[in-house]
Amino acid sequence: MDEVWVTIKDFENYQVSNLGHIKSLYKNITLKPLKNKNGYVHISLYKNKKCYTKDIHTIVAKAFIPNPNNLPEVNHIDGNKNNCAVTNLEWSSKSDNEKHAYRTGLRSAKGEKNNQSKLTDIQVKEIKELKGKIKGSEVAIMYDIDRSVIYNIFNNKAWKHL
Repeated sequence: MDEVWVTIKDFENYQVSNLGHIKSLYKNITLKPLKNKNGYVHISLYKNKKCYTKDIHTIVAKAFIPNPNNLPEVNHIDGNKNNCAVTNLEWSSKSDNEKHAYRTGLRSAKGEKNNQSKLTDIQVKEIKELKGKIKGSEVAIMYDIDRSVIYNIFNNKAWKHL
């Protein structure tokens, strides 16, 4: 695929390519993206001496992919957050984007629906009821799991959805 460049809307000193690259027209260089805490690549764009941090996949989608249904999110088709090529992106609803994340393994199911879970939802509810009545180490023995799991359940750091 040939690389095509267009000016980024509202940032006339920058261009985005269909391959997911960003360049500064002011400095005449291709900018190096950074990763945010969620693993998405983003870039800092400057306008009127103010810095704006933008996700590259959103910039690419807005520039190259029509969004007639006004869908709010951009999905990475292959699940790779670093692949911001237009061929890997699509507009998506929040619900469809989350379903895609579960299907591709980017996000794990919660609770007993997670295939690595050793406890059922009912067991976790029972464990929560034991908080303050029995020592966590004893509860861990009762359910044959590590004490740290009990600690996390007791302190709402795990199984928060129950």
